[in-house]
Amino acid sequence: MRQTYKLSGLDCASCSLAIENALDQVDGVKQCEVKERENLLHVEYDENTVKSQQILEAVRDAGFDAEE
Repeated sequence: MRQTYKLSGLDCASCSLAIENALDQVDGVKQCEVKERENLLHVEYDENTVKSQQILEAVRDAGFDAEE
């Protein structure tokens, strides 16, 4: 499944990297990409392994806000 989330709290490239690193640790996340200028996060994941809520929690745990 591929999902797009709206992000807030991004200031620089290291913010994007922090989110991508956090999602790399989540089982079931296959690929993720942060689009800084658009404040968007694109995530491809296995919906049988991880739920959208877990992805949102990982982003929030990294210190950023996200919503579907």
